[in-house]
Amino acid sequence: MKRDERYRSCAREMYQEEGQIEVDADARVSASGDGAYVQAWVWVPSAEADHGPAPGHPRANSPAHSAPSR
Repeated sequence: MKRDERYRSCAREMYQEEGQIEVDADARVSASGDGAYVQAWVWVPSAEADHGPAPGHPRANSPAHSAPSR
C-alpha cells in the first residue's frame, strides 16, 4: 500500500539512526484514523540486557527497566 510506505518513510525520517533504530522496507504498519505504529528494529547492547541500563541512563532508575531477576 502506498499509504503504508508513506508511514514507513516518515518513521525513517523521524526516528531512524543507523545501528540504533532501523525501519525495514517491508516493516509492518498498523494504521488508525490519526496515525500509525510502524515496526522497527531497536538495538539493545548485551550488557544492558544482562544488567539493565548503565548508571546515568535516563531509564536507569525506572522500576520497569530494572535489571532482570536471576
